[in-house]
Amino acid sequence: MIERLHLHNFTAFEDLELTFSPGVNVLIGGNGTGKTHVLKAIYGLIRGPSRSGWGADGIPDSVLKVFLPLDNDLSRLQRTQDNSTIVETTISGYGQLDFRLPLPDGSAKLRFPNAAQKITGKNVLFMPAKDLIGHAKGLRSILKLYQTAFDQTYTDILDIAFLPSLQEENQLFQPILEKLKHYMGGGVPKVEEDQYFLNHNGKEIEFNLVAEGWRKIAVFWYILRNYPHLVSGDVILWDEPEANLNPSTLKGLAECLSDLSKLGLQIIVATHSYVLLKELEIHEAKDLKFISLYTTEQQGVKASVATSYEGIEHNLIEKEFERIYRLDLGSWLERDNDGHQGR
Repeated sequence: MIERLHLHNFTAFEDLELTFSPGVNVLIGGNGTGKTHVLKAIYGLIRGPSRSGWGADGIPDSVLKVFLPLDNDLSRLQRTQDNSTIVETTISGYGQLDFRLPLPDGSAKLRFPNAAQKITGKNVLFMPAKDLIGHAKGLRSILKLYQTAFDQTYTDILDIAFLPSLQEENQLFQPILEKLKHYMGGGVPKVEEDQYFLNHNGKEIEFNLVAEGWRKIAVFWYILRNYPHLVSGDVILWDEPEANLNPSTLKGLAECLSDLSKLGLQIIVATHSYVLLKELEIHEAKDLKFISLYTTEQQGVKASVATSYEGIEHNLIEKEFERIYRLDLGSWLERDNDGHQGR
């Protein structure tokens, strides 16, 4: 469970400290406020020591692979070159991971008070915004052999998405799997070698012919069905889960995320979706917390926190909806004044 994240002089952040609820955390903010970087910072820190055999020394390599700075130069992740950089997170029951730049030789310094093996097995799942599963045939081999512009979040999700089926389903997730099945048209995904199919109405349809929204739900279904390591206390990071999904489907996704939080998983999502924000509140997601990132002239990106949608400050999503509503209302009134029937 992620309790805290501190980013100092890192990418868009001059100095930002965030605390997270054990349930559902929702990051919002305009483009360029660093929502994805928050998710990646968490993932990069935890991914290093959680991979078997890596230990704490795996963190610099993990951060490089998650962010992919030019020429693998960690200093390019610094907001300014004349100041030190700190990226640290506190994990419930495991302590603090601390990643600092630079040392005199330009390398990174790590503070890892607890034994590295203590965090081995701490599971964090990162769902990227873009879908590669429909184009995975042959792609996994390419990503393992060649340098590409795909960061580690994509290669990791490809590896997880192509795990073989478990002999026994995780009964804990069974009600959630049934709900997700409904929102992908009643079909279930099937994996053969490096290719996904959606079994729909008795016909197996290759993923490149399946609607992207259904593909997203299907992959999440398959991971919950076959990834044996997600248990209470583990973390799901999801960047823009609303991408390619019709708003009517977001109701079901919000319900499933809410259900997962009630089973003890911590959810941290970054979104631009009004519908997802409201549906998470409607479904009473456990310990729901809204974190709004906004840019200041003097102090870089800052955050405001709320436990209800109405309490969110610096809410650009709501401002745009209000602007459109007022334009629509003005148009309606103008037509009404001209003697035409309103909509």
